[in-house]
Amino acid sequence: MSSFPKDFIWACATSAYQVEGGYTADGKGPSIWDAICEQKGRISDGTNGNIACDSFHRYKEDIECLKKLGVTHYRFSISWPRVLPRGTIDEINEQGLQYYENLINGLISEHIEPIVTLFHWDFPLALTELAGWLNPLSPKWFSDYAQLCFSRFGKNVKLWITFNEICMHAWCSSFVIPGLPDHRVISSLNVDESSPYVAGHHMLLAHASAYRIYEEHFKNIQKGRVGIVFSGQWYEPLEAGEEAAARNARIWTMDWLLHPILREDYPCTMKQRLAEVFKQTTSDTSLLPEFTKQEIQLVKGSADFIGLNYYTAVFCRKPNAERPTTPSMGILSKHAVFENCDDPRWERICGDNCWIRNTPFGLRKMLRFMRDEYDNPPLLITENGCADALGEELLVDNARIRYCNDHIRTIALAIKEDKANVFGYTLVEFVGQF
Repeated sequence: MSSFPKDFIWACATSAYQVEGGYTADGKGPSIWDAICEQKGRISDGTNGNIACDSFHRYKEDIECLKKLGVTHYRFSISWPRVLPRGTIDEINEQGLQYYENLINGLISEHIEPIVTLFHWDFPLALTELAGWLNPLSPKWFSDYAQLCFSRFGKNVKLWITFNEICMHAWCSSFVIPGLPDHRVISSLNVDESSPYVAGHHMLLAHASAYRIYEEHFKNIQKGRVGIVFSGQWYEPLEAGEEAAARNARIWTMDWLLHPILREDYPCTMKQRLAEVFKQTTSDTSLLPEFTKQEIQLVKGSADFIGLNYYTAVFCRKPNAERPTTPSMGILSKHAVFENCDDPRWERICGDNCWIRNTPFGLRKMLRFMRDEYDNPPLLITENGCADALGEELLVDNARIRYCNDHIRTIALAIKEDKANVFGYTLVEFVGQF
């Protein structure tokens, strides 16, 4: 670890629905994931997050584990419906707020700094029934929730994250993968090809509104930073001639909502491509919403750091109508003109059935990309890790140790040789999550 700066962050990460349990405890409202897991057949093995790791009741044990690990920081998320059961500030759950206050105070007492994610996909079900992120009111719902959290916890929180993997959630929240709770909700949303772009647009405005609230009302007093997390998955051309597919993949899964923050407005390539797609539709409304001049300024510069979740690199290629594609990639492949594909050249670090490959070179390429394309913003690796390799003894964790060491060494080299502006590393996970 001597290769890293003295103030480098070493963290572990979880998310609320995956570890807390207590799904109806002390006034918590339901989230969309509660509804998804209730549907027969939606989760292959029938499990759910009703209990999960029971961190709601055992958070003190979690803190003891973190202390033994010697981490400097702990990244966790707040369950929006735990503190606002109906999703809005019209109904505030004091018991839910107290849980997070106890957790944060417990961490601080053991000299572990919290990294708090405001939204890690467990959207309040009550707001889902009002069309969720497709509702123009959603930025106000989120910014009100964020302001409540800043006010209540900001004294002891110096690193905030608004959204986890915002581009991925914009896709997933607008279609039936990972899903919407029932046909009543689906019909109320009027989902079409523009839905991911509308949802992403509203999420971006929600993020920026929360950032400006912190900047105006809390930053000078609390001295914290507010960032946002993107999937840092690296897209590698499957073969020569597929470079455009790799470039499109990065635009649609990252630049789409990162470019307006670190540059200005949506990427030109994306705007041009979606204008072409729009000409082939019968819709009266363009697929990609337009920012007003005021919104462009609201969003531009609305991050003190960028979080990157990096697990693996993937090969990609141009879609072929003769090849089947997965449902989750359908519209994305159609618009962005790329598709993911597997290849035996990369090591299956967690076994044959896992999507993660041991590809630390992809992380280094992503860090160079951020340096060259976005002027080297402050970066926090907010998730990295791999699953158990099936068949290994529980205390013989060689595959995961090698995976983590390879990626940590890569970060050290990137900082030293490439001048990558990375200030921390986060391991997922320190407990087995749902």
